[in-house]
Amino acid sequence: MSGADYRACAEPPEGVRLTTVDEKLDWYRFDPYFRDGCDEVRAITDRGGNVDLWNSSFIVFRPDSVVTRAISRGIEVLMENGFSIVEIYEFQYSYLTVRECWRYQHNINTRDRIAAMDLLMTSTPSLLCLLRKECDGDPIPATACLKALKGASAPENRKPGQIRYEMAGPQAPMLGFIHAPDEPADLLRELPILLDPERRRHAYDVLAHEPKRLTEGEVESIMADIYARTPAHDLQATSVLGALHERGRVPTSLLLDIERGVPLPLSETLRQLGTDPNFGQLDAIAIAARINEGHIPGLAAVLPDADPFAWRRNADGEIVPV
Repeated sequence: MSGADYRACAEPPEGVRLTTVDEKLDWYRFDPYFRDGCDEVRAITDRGGNVDLWNSSFIVFRPDSVVTRAISRGIEVLMENGFSIVEIYEFQYSYLTVRECWRYQHNINTRDRIAAMDLLMTSTPSLLCLLRKECDGDPIPATACLKALKGASAPENRKPGQIRYEMAGPQAPMLGFIHAPDEPADLLRELPILLDPERRRHAYDVLAHEPKRLTEGEVESIMADIYARTPAHDLQATSVLGALHERGRVPTSLLLDIERGVPLPLSETLRQLGTDPNFGQLDAIAIAARINEGHIPGLAAVLPDADPFAWRRNADGEIVPV
């Protein structure tokens, strides 16, 4: 590739710190989605606007939160911590967007984990809530505040008061219920992945003004609409296994192995369970969450997980309490 080709890269907006991860912008500057986001923000700046990347974030209520009907509690925790919802977009994850959203983390996932995430994330539409939190004068941006608030992927590390803990439901690493950008750089990159060009331009334009928060009634109406169009399911493997035992159409030995947590190949397990005509996609997701192997031992993600408290470290390297 020629030197001229290498110059076609993202030009991040000036005047705002985007990340605390040193190598992130080295990867993102050639990322097409990050470039889209930077171009949209610079276009607004050229017109005299200012996209507020410091006080803004978004949260996605994923299919696992939709079918377990857990969105309301997640929104309550957001409100309790100073976040306001200023716009909501419904969208559908696809095979492509699942891979692109986690492009820099997917390398550590097993093939079964990737297949299970495809099954889960494409099962229903999701809701992307554009958020505002006034952080002016605060050394931590809204995205990092939300990163600390959402809670860990590993259920055993989730704490009371964090969104994933408070949403309750089945506790499994695969079932994260929500997704949010870690830092302003991720907000810039991920909106172009999840929203079509017209709606992403609308989203950046909203963030360039003083957006009006949605009322409780408006939010409840949107939730009621998506609930009316999607099936409900508790995603508890115990519930699914109990029903399979009762119907008696699949091998008992397989069900016992699943109950005991014996490592099993996902595709073959779901094929055998699928011989029961009443075994559906949401049942398969519950089982996949139970037997999923997760990450490949010994591998690190291409980009390390962002530490929200890194924004508050003082000159001596100590963390200043949030």
